[in-house]
This record gives sequence, structure tokens and C-alpha cells, in this order.
Amino acid sequence: MDNLEIPDDELKKYLTKLYLEENLNKKADEDSQRIVKQQTEKLRQITPMLFFQFLAERGVSGKCVSCSSEKLSVPQAFSLEGIKAPAIENGKLNDDLLRSPPYVQYVSFDDVDQPRGILNSYYQMNCLNCGHLTLYRASVVLKWFARHESKEAEGDE
Repeated sequence: MDNLEIPDDELKKYLTKLYLEENLNKKADEDSQRIVKQQTEKLRQITPMLFFQFLAERGVSGKCVSCSSEKLSVPQAFSLEGIKAPAIENGKLNDDLLRSPPYVQYVSFDDVDQPRGILNSYYQMNCLNCGHLTLYRASVVLKWFARHESKEAEGDE
């Protein structure tokens, strides 16, 4: 097998290129993770009460568009807060301290660990009678929520 000799300047250029690519990829990954974390925090601010307030202000009917049933449901979720220690009251574990307040569960049809996926999320409402599912773009709800919060802040001043 022949020994391949690479001139020092070519080797230096190649290694510099690899180093820069690695750093750019690392920076891009960090930026993606930051965007996903920020968007996830925003999505989790929408409680069922806020979501229904948004729907009411938009004039959304309280009836299923498919069967006219008033039995509508919004899936809820909460996150576990591992930092807080659970309290023991009367010999029973009180895990309320471990849970975040409930928020409207969001869905995405893409990878929620990537900015593209988490930024294209939806809140859902479903009919308990016929199973009809309605999706609302989370970005529209979050814009409404930001305006709603700024109005409340102005009212407090």
C-alpha cells in the first residue's frame, strides 16, 4: 500500500474546515434547543380556561360542528417538576407539588424536538359524542395570549 503524503497547508485547511463545521453544527444545535425550550414554555402557558376564553372571544360555537353536541373536551396535560420535593401529609404522598398547573395539550405532526415541529403545533378540542376533532393553530392562540397579557399589564398600571 502506498503512503499518501498530504502537504501541510492542505492538511491545515482540511482540519480547520472540520473544526469550523463542528462548531457551527454545535451552535445550530444549541440554538434549536433554545427555540424548542422557549416555545414549549409558551405553549404550556395556555390553560383550559384561557383556551376557552380565546375560543369565546373568537366567536367559536360551544357545539360540535359535526353533531351539534355540547359535550366538548380539551385534552389537558401537566409536566413533572423534578426539582421540588413531594410533601408527605398524614402519611400520604402529596404529589401536587411535583406537577405543573394543567395546560392544554398541544400536538404537532412533525418532530417536536426540532424548531420546525414545535413552531407548527396545534391545540385540539374534541367532541365526546361523535369524536370529531378540531385543531387550532397554537401560534394564533399564543399571539392572542400575548396581547391579552399586555392588556392586563396596562390595566394594572
